[in-house]
Parts: sequence; structure tokens; C-alpha cells
Amino acid sequence: MQNGAPPHIATPVKQLLNLHFGNGRIISRHFPTAWPPRSPDLNTCDFWLSGYLKDVVYGDPIANLAELRNRITQHIHNITTETLRSVWNMLFCAFSS
Repeated sequence: MQNGAPPHIATPVKQLLNLHFGNGRIISRHFPTAWPPRSPDLNTCDFWLSGYLKDVVYGDPIANLAELRNRITQHIHNITTETLRSVWNMLFCAFSS
């Protein structure tokens, strides 16, 4: 799916999805679980990494592209295993509720 493109919601498609998965397990418009507007499939980077990197990388002015690349690389390498576990647990709890 292209970013910003709506999911297919033609009646035959909805009927087929409902038949195979049930109404409560489909993420789309016109179903109980709405598809996020203008969103590709959501993943861990969407929920945490991109926001984290924006906060830490752009905290101070950036002089050039090389510095930007170095900051991104440095901050990615500084992410600990414990931090990743914590993020995963947070996402799991969010999706479970």
C-alpha cells in the first residue's frame, strides 16, 4: 500500500474479509477497528524510534549532512537492549488493551 492511499473497502472485499476473519479482527474504515488515516502499516519505528531520534538528533543545531548522519548513527548505537525491551512491552500492552 502506498502512503496515504486508502485501503480497499469495496463491499465484496469487506464481505470476504468478514467471512474469513470476523468483524472484530479487521482494521479498516467501516469496521469496528478503524484504519489510521493516511497511514502505512504501523510498526515499532512509527510508535517510538522516529520520535525518539527527532528529539535527540535535533536537540542542537546541525551544521551539515555529515553531522546529521553521525548523530543518527550515534544515537541508534546508544539505544540499549533494556530500552528496546521496555518499548516492546509498552507496545504489547497498548495493542493488548
